[in-house]
Amino acid sequence: MTFSSTFATLDLAAFSDASYKATFETNYKDAVATAAGVTAEQVVILNYSEGSVVVDSAILVTDQAAGEAVAAAVTNESATMSTALAAYGAVVVSAPEVQVITSPPPSPFAPSTLDFTVTGSAAGGGVGLLAALVAVLVSLLRL
Repeated sequence: MTFSSTFATLDLAAFSDASYKATFETNYKDAVATAAGVTAEQVVILNYSEGSVVVDSAILVTDQAAGEAVAAAVTNESATMSTALAAYGAVVVSAPEVQVITSPPPSPFAPSTLDFTVTGSAAGGGVGLLAALVAVLVSLLRL
């Protein structure tokens, strides 16, 4: 599942400070995970862009049904996310997209039949491709 979060009062330049960025990422992943009912490890920040600050994100899940459930939770709990991230100003969460991305063919050395559903916002065409690459990398790391 992919989606975007827009922080109207943040400045992208603040993310050049490694400490600020690390703290933001921890807080963001924790808030998203709590709202979505997943672990913070399943939350992936794909990209930061201007427009105040737009954070393109993905949540890695195992199948279509899980992706749809997580997308519904993100939609229903966006106010919870906003409250948890209030220190960063107002946040608007886009409607999540659910995409099923199948892992690459199994390796002859370590067979695997993992499937991943990646959700998030496709703000521009590159986010979907980036989400697909993240899912492939995760599946390869598990081989």
